[in-house]
Amino acid sequence: IFSDLGDEVVPMFSNLLIKDNRRVVSKAREWLAFQTIDGEPVPSYKIHYFLKIPIIIYMVIVSIPMLPLLAGCYIVLFLYGCGGPVSCIGLALWRILQRDYGSNDGDITKANLAPALDVFYCLILCQGAFLIVSSRQDYKIPKKWGYIWLVDYYFYSRAKCWRDPASIQGSTMSRYAVDLIDSDSWDDQLSGVTMLATFIRQGADVRCLLLPSKSRIQKLIDTLGWRATASREMREAAACIVAHLAGDIHLAQFPGAIRSPAIAAAIAGDLEPWCISTLLEDETLLAYWSNCDQQQEFPHLRSGSRSTMHTLIRVTEKIMPEFRHVVQKPTSSGCNELILQGLTILERLASDHHNCMDISSTPGLLSKILAPLCSSTLIRGINNSSTWADVVNGTFKVLCSLIRCPGSTGESLRREISANQQAISNLKSILDRSNGAGQELQMRAMEIVTELALDSSTNTTEETKENLMNQQLEIFLLDKESDAISEKLQTTAGRTLALLTANTKPNSSRVNDSFGRLTKLLDAKNNIKIRIAAVQIMENMCVHCDLDKGRVKDTLLPQVLAGIQSDKRGARQRDQNESSDEGNDEQAATKELQGGLLSLTLVIYDKLISPDDFEDAVEKKGLGNGELFVKKLKTILKENCKETITSLRIVKLCGQIATSMMSRNKYTEQFKNQGFVDSLSEAKKIMSNLESCILFAETDIQLKKIAAPLLSELEKEVLLLVG
Repeated sequence: IFSDLGDEVVPMFSNLLIKDNRRVVSKAREWLAFQTIDGEPVPSYKIHYFLKIPIIIYMVIVSIPMLPLLAGCYIVLFLYGCGGPVSCIGLALWRILQRDYGSNDGDITKANLAPALDVFYCLILCQGAFLIVSSRQDYKIPKKWGYIWLVDYYFYSRAKCWRDPASIQGSTMSRYAVDLIDSDSWDDQLSGVTMLATFIRQGADVRCLLLPSKSRIQKLIDTLGWRATASREMREAAACIVAHLAGDIHLAQFPGAIRSPAIAAAIAGDLEPWCISTLLEDETLLAYWSNCDQQQEFPHLRSGSRSTMHTLIRVTEKIMPEFRHVVQKPTSSGCNELILQGLTILERLASDHHNCMDISSTPGLLSKILAPLCSSTLIRGINNSSTWADVVNGTFKVLCSLIRCPGSTGESLRREISANQQAISNLKSILDRSNGAGQELQMRAMEIVTELALDSSTNTTEETKENLMNQQLEIFLLDKESDAISEKLQTTAGRTLALLTANTKPNSSRVNDSFGRLTKLLDAKNNIKIRIAAVQIMENMCVHCDLDKGRVKDTLLPQVLAGIQSDKRGARQRDQNESSDEGNDEQAATKELQGGLLSLTLVIYDKLISPDDFEDAVEKKGLGNGELFVKKLKTILKENCKETITSLRIVKLCGQIATSMMSRNKYTEQFKNQGFVDSLSEAKKIMSNLESCILFAETDIQLKKIAAPLLSELEKEVLLLVG
């Protein structure tokens, strides 16, 4: 509606007003920057306060006499720029309420004019409603500080469209924020990183916008080393973004991330030799640098006002204090936020073992990470301060990633921790649930102690391992509702217990006492992650312990067969939804459970019960004479003919179960009738490339287990047994 008027009037007036107001404010800022108070330069944070004087003078001398003209210009600007949809809604609503469409004067051709206009205005109202709702959902910008960003994005899009209308195709606020990072303006960079950090905190994934540009990532990493007081907000936002990207960053490509050769820049005071490690500095050192900053000049912090709308918002804040909370930008949350973000960055970087080596070799960094664990005041601190507990939890997460690093890096760190008596004492105290430590800390401590116990070079005693397994088993078997234990802690206890029992024989009496309760955890009503841990623990017990074969046949095996059989519905649902192969955590967990149940079945059949006992259990579960069980194995095999690690493991387990049964003269005819060999041959063709890649897995123990036996060997053995 307002396009014709806007195309001619708005660009000229808007550019004139923006340039004029920006020039006035910039001149005022420059003048104030060279003034002194008691012989000292005016601090940068006071410049904005003194700006209100020239702004008021400018408004009195220039704006008030031109008020009628300015009012008309701003009305046009509002209607054309951001009020068009609102104006359309208002006009449509007004016309529907008035319904003054005139008379048709008996003209038959105008008989449908009024109904048509009603429909037309209703469609405009619906369009306006959809526009408002969709805009709010698309941007998801909180009201507290979103208006300034929306104004910036509005001017950016308007100018870009004015130069080239086709250039705004695919334009989004996230792309706009990324472009601001490349700017030389301090204000633009601050707006860009703050916007991106906000989008990340809301769950947005911006990695595809940043990872292709090495220079942008390097710029963000360099920002972490800035020590200026005024750059605190920039550092916090940049740390959030780097933490988001850290899992995909290889430190070797960014020499300034952990260890920087740019010592000259560090001496100049702009950067630190280690950008990320500066986030772990204590508040005392930060305070020292803050005092130094007050004596330094930062010209990039004295840039002019970004736009007339910014000035208008700031003036409105002064006139209407109640408006301040609406446009207020997020404030800095202090040193603790920087420390937590730094620990998050290190944790995600440590997912790559090459990064682990760089982190461990950085002078002084590892000692900072270990400091809370080795502190004599650790337990007292986490009980008295939730902030301290958060920092300790962050350092524990980093340690969990570092001690799992293969090779000498992880081994030396494990030895260093195990040799520190204070560290071991603190870990044991945290695992003691009576001391008040949070469950998050208990989970991390449990993971660290488990890794220490699994390393033979730490010389962990059998008594210590047994006590640890008893603690883990006790937590794993607790009732979540009555014992107020989180599901995550219970799952962690089960997972770490499964790791320990795979390498250490548990106490036989303890196993017999907990056998029934562990078996009940296999029930489908329990959380799937708990069921996975329970399956792994039971398999380890079947391998290492002398279990009562009668209890295994009557109690454990029926639960295992029920779990395999009940997957029929889940498999059918996955077939109906082929949008992703293990595309979410639930599907991946379901397949992991399926593989665990098949592995436990193989162990039970090979080591604990006779073929006749197994056949008896199969018949009791309603699987007939084995025909349905063999058919189920073939179905599972065909469903998992996909190039994924989990599917390869499941296919090999199905083949191993088949060979084990037929070698003991069971179900040979059923496997032959079901065409099991043909299905296995088809799976071998599909998975041959993946299987050959796994042969090069040097450090991953789980992948080594999957590597053997080869599918070709299983195929030959099954073919030979079938005849």
